[in-house]
Amino acid sequence: MHRLISNSVKKFKHINFSNWITEINRKNVARGNGVHTLSGLNAKNLNEKANKMINFDEMVTSRREQAQRSILVQVQSQKSFTDLQKYCSQFGKIIGGHHYVLADRQFILIEFSSQVEAQQAISCSTFEDATGFCTQGPFLWFRAAAQNGSVAKDTRNVSAKLMVSDGCRPIDYNKINEVMLGAASLSDQIGILFRSTILDDLGIRMRFLAARQIEESISSIFPSARACIFGSSVNGYGKLGCDLDLILHFHSLDCDIDTTKRLVFHTKKLSAPDSRSDLQKNLVTVSGIVQRFLPGISNVRTILPARVPIIKYHHDFLDLEVDVSLNNMSGVYMSELLYMFTQIDHRVQPLVYTIRRWAQTSGVTRPSPGFWISNFSLTCLVIFYLQQLSKPVLPTIESLIQQARPQDKRLSDEEAPPCTFLRDLNVLKFTRENTDSLSDLLAGFFEYYSQMNFAEKAISLNDAQLLTKPNNAAVYMINPLDPSLNVTKNMSIDERERFCIEARNAAWFLASTDTTATKRDQNDSWGLLNLLRDPGKAAIRPTMFFKSRMVELESFFGKDSDDVVNENVDFKNSHVKKEIANIQKKKKSELTKMKAGRTKR
Repeated sequence: MHRLISNSVKKFKHINFSNWITEINRKNVARGNGVHTLSGLNAKNLNEKANKMINFDEMVTSRREQAQRSILVQVQSQKSFTDLQKYCSQFGKIIGGHHYVLADRQFILIEFSSQVEAQQAISCSTFEDATGFCTQGPFLWFRAAAQNGSVAKDTRNVSAKLMVSDGCRPIDYNKINEVMLGAASLSDQIGILFRSTILDDLGIRMRFLAARQIEESISSIFPSARACIFGSSVNGYGKLGCDLDLILHFHSLDCDIDTTKRLVFHTKKLSAPDSRSDLQKNLVTVSGIVQRFLPGISNVRTILPARVPIIKYHHDFLDLEVDVSLNNMSGVYMSELLYMFTQIDHRVQPLVYTIRRWAQTSGVTRPSPGFWISNFSLTCLVIFYLQQLSKPVLPTIESLIQQARPQDKRLSDEEAPPCTFLRDLNVLKFTRENTDSLSDLLAGFFEYYSQMNFAEKAISLNDAQLLTKPNNAAVYMINPLDPSLNVTKNMSIDERERFCIEARNAAWFLASTDTTATKRDQNDSWGLLNLLRDPGKAAIRPTMFFKSRMVELESFFGKDSDDVVNENVDFKNSHVKKEIANIQKKKKSELTKMKAGRTKR
């Protein structure tokens, strides 16, 4: 991949962007360079809309079936594919192989043409010895053939190719920056960043294989159990190396309850079904199964005090961090909603990826949870911005709810509000008139939120409107699927102001820079390369009047001084100094009012 990207830098200016992306994808598939592309059902050119939008259920069903007809085999090297294919061909037709390397171990994911063939390969496998727990599953290793060992007699199915070679390499932003340096415009840079970091086909396959393993581990007791993937792995916004989030549902949502049938299963009655204590006990039981019996899983932790109790573990064969929760399906339906927006307009994903990267480099988001904005909340801000434009890019969620049909009805659990909205986007009634470029949308996002009155307004994605804030939360964004909840409840006031200042800084930068590479030295950094920079190089930094995170808010501005601008900072622009002074005085006034309110109470 690195060689391919580097070579592309020299000739980038002479290649049409969409044609270049197509060529990169073709070469990666042919050569197996660890393609960072949207493969399978998610594949569509960045600059054109697919004729048929793929619904979330269709995508998940296809991926689940793909995992059911796949096995993962540890091998000596990439060269083992020929021998492995010959051996596995006795079980059925092989569609293709996907090779990747993890530290000192190498693996090849083999996909058969049917689930029966994959299951035949598993059934005909053996155990090394009986010292461990002998559990069957899709995770295997390929033993070297004995000198007089048998070989596959039927080689009619030996025709598959190694689709990916040396996959799962970490993102190399230095190489991506080299390509962005040679792009023709800021919009093209956004597209390059998106295509080079999005979770690829192999990554999605691996995640559904992990879900299959834990689902099959309890299927003998719960035949209708489902391990449902949610979050970045399926919502269209996942990047290479992202964690896997699973909801383990013991009973299928369409569980067979038929009062006309006379034979009825005995069930174990619970004193308090669906209670938190019952949920925690079930989680501990599942955690024991995962830790004791499932190969490839290590570092299992059960986190029961969390608001949503979870199991965390690492999958060594897939190099995945996995979080497992139980029963509540609202996370899956929220992922479905976010996925649908990526299908409605092709600009949504690149814009979200770029803004997330900006938030990461500027310090607005952090890898661990805290008082700062999360990636999910940031994505919701992007969606709201695209909804409220004079020519909207995305429809309101309320319009999706109004167009829902009887077959679209869903319930996350018995107590939560229904998660019912139109799920077939091919019948969506929404006028698409917005033709803004990605660079214009990016600049507009920063301009919009740099002036947002978070102190008084609440954000509603359902109606694409700003409403009166119901409480004194730093930022209030209504949960689209449960309006009683605030998506950004965790954010503090100082982190809100940090976000606004960084957005203002980005807006000023984009307004003062060229969005094309014309009349520029080929080695000069420009566009996204300057925007996605170290926060210490920012023109206006929150640290000019913010101290370290999680300190007393009043210490940001001082207690008595009216001249709140930091005199140690050398401002070359008097207008910038005046802007910062006005911001600080305004926030100091808000703090005074907040203190007065607390004193009265």
